[in-house]
Amino acid sequence: MIIYGIELKADQDDDIIIFISSKPSKEIIEGIKDVINENHEDENWTYDGIRHSIREFLKNHNIKIIEDPYKPISFDMDSFN
Repeated sequence: MIIYGIELKADQDDDIIIFISSKPSKEIIEGIKDVINENHEDENWTYDGIRHSIREFLKNHNIKIIEDPYKPISFDMDSFN
């Protein structure tokens, strides 16, 4: 499975990265920009609010969001003895 990451750079360390299972179309990218602009119109906006709005937008457009693309691999060290 190919995983695509949408990374939105922020002024601080609050970059927003959302992983999805399909390459976003130009329409989706423009829609995300619109979502960000709408959120910025609210003077009480937060990065979490923007992240939530983007995720809702993607879900409404049937784009699968991958919750954790970096699932850690765990194993029992004792099994190697």
